[in-house]
Amino acid sequence: KRFLHSGEAAFATAGSVNAKCFDLNGDRISIAICADTVSPDHPRWAAEAGATVYAAGVLWSHAGYDADAAQIKAHCIQHGFAALVANHAAPTGGYVAAGKSAFWAPGGQLLCTAPQEAPALLLAQRSGNVWTSRSTPVNPGP
Repeated sequence: KRFLHSGEAAFATAGSVNAKCFDLNGDRISIAICADTVSPDHPRWAAEAGATVYAAGVLWSHAGYDADAAQIKAHCIQHGFAALVANHAAPTGGYVAAGKSAFWAPGGQLLCTAPQEAPALLLAQRSGNVWTSRSTPVNPGP
């Protein structure tokens, strides 16, 4: 987590690594956590590090979902990478998250959105230059 939301400094410290990446099956994946995605610097640093996929764990609300998703799409268009966003899908700490984890292809095309407020596994894969994605419901158990 390179960037903090207001109030997070009371319990967290921003990291010092601009773009944390790892390589997997021919792709270079850059990791983002929540507030990282709203800074123009973080996705730029990911692109400069050679990211082909920008993967973010976030906590987006119903009210902010559309604006945040539009920002991820813009990052894909500007930097040419795919983006995978895992959004929390249940109330937590008095905050109601929107769910709807999603995957965008390079260029910003939305390929898949998980259900709203329902547990799901979102899968994405690339064959050559073609990305596909799907959502599969999961049973969280008792």
